Amino acid sequence: MFRSYYSVKALHEYRKASGDTTFDVVFQRGMDNYLNNIFTPEGIPKYYDNRTYPIEVHGTAQLIIVLHKTGLWQQHGDLARRVLEWTLRHMQSPKGNFHYRITRPVKNKIPYIRWSDAWMFYALSRYLTVFDREDV
Repeated sequence: MFRSYYSVKALHEYRKASGDTTFDVVFQRGMDNYLNNIFTPEGIPKYYDNRTYPIEVHGTAQLIIVLHKTGLWQQHGDLARRVLEWTLRHMQSPKGNFHYRITRPVKNKIPYIRWSDAWMFYALSRYLTVFDREDV
């Protein structure tokens, strides 16, 4: 998950800063791999492309952030909504903070403000700039 996200984000930032389109095909292949292999049909953000667990809330945050930064909301808004809805149902505590990680059968419920909460709150702010609140 992390490698895919950081690679496509870095390629996008490079193109934006330099205007060099040499790596557009690589960026598209990376995005296709990331979007098609890191998220389950139910909206679970996988840590690895070949297995579901562990599940980290950071995976949801990364999806929303990369779609926002690359401007790919229109094409992948349904995926973002599905992943966010799953995360809100399964990884948000009643107090509002987000659980860091789920490993079968344990859920790490420690509120890590820097790792889980900060990234999810940042992602939610990006999400809400594109979609209405009622969509969440």
